[in-house]
Amino acid sequence: AILQNTTSQIYDSIIEFDITDDIACGEGTKLFLQQLGLKPDTSYSAMLQTIVSRHIHPDQAALFMETFSPDAVRRALEEQRSKLSCDFLYADDNGNYTWYRETGYVLRWAENGSIHIVICRQNIDKDKRLELSLQEMAQRDGLTGLYNKMTTQELIEKRLAGHQNDDGLFAMVMLDIDNFKELNDSLGHVAGDRIIQEFAHCISAGFAATDLVGRV
Repeated sequence: AILQNTTSQIYDSIIEFDITDDIACGEGTKLFLQQLGLKPDTSYSAMLQTIVSRHIHPDQAALFMETFSPDAVRRALEEQRSKLSCDFLYADDNGNYTWYRETGYVLRWAENGSIHIVICRQNIDKDKRLELSLQEMAQRDGLTGLYNKMTTQELIEKRLAGHQNDDGLFAMVMLDIDNFKELNDSLGHVAGDRIIQEFAHCISAGFAATDLVGRV
């Protein structure tokens, strides 16, 4: 109660579970379970499954489970790590997503040696969206909006690395604008920039959203 009182301006919720006995600890945790539509005696694993299936964005579901699974909590304690953390998109009852950060503090209860985790949830939507926006800007070419040279290379290497052990087929197409230097010199850089932009637009329109299109 003291912890929740003093951190109410920082965290949206604080819950605690006894991982060893798989039970909720404290009235705040039981209230949180009820808000999810679960019984107060719901197990930790069942709570995680419910949150993932109903609220976590599919792109972050696997990471969320990997971070906070009972095995991950036990492993953290064995490796003398006291903190687990994950950023994720959480859907409200209307399906609107908000960025949250959950930080789990792992400890061994002195009285009986049981493993506990205290999870603090924080709304980071404003800061996270700004961070992602700046990251996106840093990856893009200012003139065309395509991925810049460095990002294009990194994404290609990442995609190839992810398919080293299967039979995935890839194609890479390199395109060049014929006589561009002459056009740039005769018509001026403003016209040259317009040509590059139109060229980039045509290329983007011809490929799927899952393809990598960059200016190198």
